[in-house]
This record gives sequence, structure tokens and C-alpha cells, in this order.
Amino acid sequence: MSKRILPITLIDFCYGWSLWVYLTWLPSFLYTAYKIDIEKSALFTAGILFAGVIGDTLGGSFSDKVYKKTGNLKFARKSILITGLAGSFIFLLPALFVHNLMLIAITLSLAFFFLELCNANLWAIPMDIAPDHAGTASGMMNTGFGVAGMVSPLLFGFFN
Repeated sequence: MSKRILPITLIDFCYGWSLWVYLTWLPSFLYTAYKIDIEKSALFTAGILFAGVIGDTLGGSFSDKVYKKTGNLKFARKSILITGLAGSFIFLLPALFVHNLMLIAITLSLAFFFLELCNANLWAIPMDIAPDHAGTASGMMNTGFGVAGMVSPLLFGFFN
């Protein structure tokens, strides 16, 4: 089990790193880039995070559909993870180059949507690879998320 859980722990670390960047960086980004105070940024932040709620739901549904169509569970899980992480990265890039609030709200919403496509799959994989020890495997995987939660805000804040 430990050989198979290490890769998913690393992927959950990357997912967690990205999630914590959104949760800790978004309000300060909206303030520094657009002078939107924390009170007014709530609407933008809520819209972006709501896109993630949709991604959470659809990520699991998409993975199930891919599995039913292909019969390949590994491909179904992996394809959604790759799509989600790559899509999040691509749609986050405009934040570096564009200074248009509406466009940024849309691209950050899409970035968060894609990131959250990964969530259901991340929790399904421990049950797939270790069905007799799903709780232990999930706990080991979630360690990656926890470590990311500790270091991401610190390092991202340092480099920001």
C-alpha cells in the first residue's frame, strides 16, 4: 500500500498547496491589485469559490462517466486529476498578466473550478488502491494536504 499511496499523497500536496494559495491569497490579491477592500471582495471571492463547488460535484461525475465508458479506473481518475491541475494552472496565469477585474474574476473562477475537479477523485483513489485499508490510505494521502496547508501560506507569502 505505501508504494501506491506516496504518489497520491504528493498529488494531494499539490492540490492542497493550490487550494491554500486561493484561500489565503485571494482577498489580499483583490485588495492590492484592484483596491477592493475585504468587505467588497466577498462577492468576488464567493463567486470564485462557488465555481469550486461546481467543480467538486462534476469532478466525481466526470470520473465515473470516463470509467463507465472506458472500463479503466486508473485512466478515469488520472485523466480528471491531470485535467483539473493543468486547467487550474492555465486559468491562473492571466492573474499575472491581465489587469481587468471582470476577466480576472472569470479566469480565477475557471481556475478554481478546474482545481476542484480533483477533489472527489483524490478521495476516491485511496478506496481504489487500498479497499481493505481505505481509512489509513486516506489519512496518509491527506497528510500531503495538511503539510501543504502549513507551508503554502508561509512560502507563498514570502515569495509574494
